[in-house]
Amino acid sequence: MNNLLKISIAAVLATSMTSAIAGGMGGGTPPPPPGAAPTPPTAPPPPPAAPAPPPPPPAAPAPVAVGFTFDADLSGAQAGVISIATGDTTLEFAEDLSSMTYTLNVANSGTITAAHFHCAPAGEDGPPAVAIEVGTFTVTNADILPVIGNEVCGVTINNIASLLNATLQGVIYANVHTDLFPAGELRGQIFSPIPQ
Repeated sequence: MNNLLKISIAAVLATSMTSAIAGGMGGGTPPPPPGAAPTPPTAPPPPPAAPAPPPPPPAAPAPVAVGFTFDADLSGAQAGVISIATGDTTLEFAEDLSSMTYTLNVANSGTITAAHFHCAPAGEDGPPAVAIEVGTFTVTNADILPVIGNEVCGVTINNIASLLNATLQGVIYANVHTDLFPAGELRGQIFSPIPQ
């Protein structure tokens, strides 16, 4: 074999070895050394948490226990006027005397300018104890217009309990004031409570 052929074969072998070495050192991941533990597979991420349930609705307030209920019909005759207006009212005192809920209905009256529960016996006029209006409303101690006992009213009214006391004595009446009758177009004296 001549020298030129030997050189060519040597060059080919050198090139092949260089390629093999380069291929083994490429960017691939080298195999783990003998005896090494295999790398465990990566666990998938956990699923997203379920949304929290909405909070329960607030509990309805407990109904107020009614201790005394009163009602009265209102008329122009009781107010000392001639009127076609009519009306009625109902009062419900809470058993614990924390409040009083009333309903006032009025029909065929003049324009209402004010309305009150006043303190005086039937046939007499007395001071207002509670400002009221048409509809159903609840009043508390803060809504009482203080009444000092006098010769007309006879009792002191400064809270729901004393208003009940005056009502039980028959000295509370509803009075509806209008533009036609400023002193009162409708009146209704409140007497004995309705039996429970």
